[in-house]
Amino acid sequence: MKTKIIFMLMLLSIVSTSVNAQTDSSAIKKSSFWLHTSGFLFGAYRVEFEQSLDKNFMNGIGIMPIYYSFDYGYGTSNTPGKENFMMSGGGVDVSFRKYLRINNKLNRLGYVKAGMGYSHVNYKFKEYGWIDYIDNFGSSATKYSLNSYKQTTNRVDAFVYFGMRADLNIGFFVDGYFGVIAKTSNVKTTFTENVDTGIDQLGQSFNGVLPRLGLSLGFYF
Repeated sequence: MKTKIIFMLMLLSIVSTSVNAQTDSSAIKKSSFWLHTSGFLFGAYRVEFEQSLDKNFMNGIGIMPIYYSFDYGYGTSNTPGKENFMMSGGGVDVSFRKYLRINNKLNRLGYVKAGMGYSHVNYKFKEYGWIDYIDNFGSSATKYSLNSYKQTTNRVDAFVYFGMRADLNIGFFVDGYFGVIAKTSNVKTTFTENVDTGIDQLGQSFNGVLPRLGLSLGFYF
C-alpha cells in the first residue's frame, strides 16, 4: 500500500513540474472531465464532470458516477473466508469546488472541494457456518458447512478535500488532493460479521471518519 501511494505522489510531482509557464493564465475552462485514477487500485472507478458557475471559472459544481467492481480472491483463491470476496455496486458524488490561484504565471490552481455521496455495494463470499435445513425425515435440523453468503451496504458520505490542479498547455491536467471523508453505512448481511471493515479506501462498510489521498487526470474544454 505504501509503495502504491509513493508511486502516485512521484507521478504527480513529475507531471506537475513539466507544466510550462505562459503569460495567459486563463486556462480554466467552462467544463472539465476528471478521471480519479487512485480509486482503480481498490476497485472504485470514478469519472467526474465539472461545470463552472461563473464567468471567471473559479467556482464549479461536479457530479461523479462511481462503479465498484473487484475480486478480492473470491474467484481466484481456494481458501474460503470472508477476506476472499467479490465486490460490485455503484454510487454518485455531488460536490462544489472553489479554486484558488497559486501563481498568475503558471497554470497551477489550488482548490477546496466539499460534497456528499451515496454508494450501494454488494459482496459475495464463502464461509463455514451453521445453516438450517430439512433432513430426510422432514424434520428441521442444523449443520455446519461451507456456504455462500451475501452482504449489502448502503453508505452516505460527506467529504472535504484540499488539492492542486496543474494545467498542461495541451488541454490536459493532473491533480492531487488530500482531505477527510465521513462514512455512514447501513449493512445487511446473511452472515454474522461485516465483510469489509478496513481502515482505508477498501472500507466500503466502514462507519466513521477516514483520511483520503488521491490522484486524478483529466481534460478541460
